[in-house]
Amino acid sequence: MMDSNKERLFGIDQAKLIKMLDGFTDPQLKRVQDDVPNARGRTAREVRESLRKSVRRFYDELTSVSGGLVKSGREAVTLVFEALYLRHSGSSSYNAFDDVELPVFQGFLKAANEYSWGSASCAPGSISMMIAVAEARLEDDDSPGANGDEGTPAGGLNIGQLLHELEKIRSEPGSVERLRAELQNRLLAFVRKGTGHGQRLSDTLELMTDGDHYEFAINELRGMAFTAVYEEYKGTFFKRRDAMSRLEIGQDRIAHGVKSHLVDLTRVADLLVGFLHENPMEIPATLNPVLEGRGPEVPVLRVQTIAEQNADMTMPRNSPGDDEPRGCMIM
Repeated sequence: MMDSNKERLFGIDQAKLIKMLDGFTDPQLKRVQDDVPNARGRTAREVRESLRKSVRRFYDELTSVSGGLVKSGREAVTLVFEALYLRHSGSSSYNAFDDVELPVFQGFLKAANEYSWGSASCAPGSISMMIAVAEARLEDDDSPGANGDEGTPAGGLNIGQLLHELEKIRSEPGSVERLRAELQNRLLAFVRKGTGHGQRLSDTLELMTDGDHYEFAINELRGMAFTAVYEEYKGTFFKRRDAMSRLEIGQDRIAHGVKSHLVDLTRVADLLVGFLHENPMEIPATLNPVLEGRGPEVPVLRVQTIAEQNADMTMPRNSPGDDEPRGCMIM
């Protein structure tokens, strides 16, 4: 089974981040800087150097942070990069700098200068700041409302249960047919959701068929699956965030609920698309019916409606407790 904590999508590392930073124009760098109060008034050279130091700190120093689902700076950056890319890349207005690079580097700069210029946040605080980047960008979407399914009998799967069921299916005989149906169900929702989504799926299938950009196309498909599952469980995202906010437990704990949800979403997307990666001959039989507007030929798992998500009292896995970082202590 694929390890969802590996850096599948980008292989994002220090070198790539520094190269990205070096490619920023001064106006782009100014946009990163303007979002961080303690960085205002600093020269472009000072801001670039602060960002380089912050990138190195996340990868070289924040290597083992106790508590929570994300144990290192590297994992936090990878998770946020993936979540932002997967969520926004399907939009016709997608811009790599605006939608992914800008918020991630704002997170780096904030973590490096939380208390004053050059005074960084503590380890758990820095990771929470990076996770909060994804929270802020995801909550830009409209809050979920009723989805019209309130009359459906109770018993839909929450995000954790869906992940468990998909993992179980993957280990059973005949898993390809059932995973194909689950993926088709999400891709149909994705295609029907936005203008141009069908063409994007068609282009992705063409890339897979040609073979020259196969890995890129697989990641494109993961993005579509992620988007569809995110839409299914948008109610859970807002509920986890709001519930933890009401507890007044601090930004580090609020971020825990968000990162738990993002980890689950990326794992589900992995499972939905992973069987195609391992069985490329199944690609036409999986994607062509979707492009023709046809749904799965076998029953699919029923997920929670928005109403059921709002009524679900399940807390995030590894919910805040004694093992969760309690933020930064200022001596």
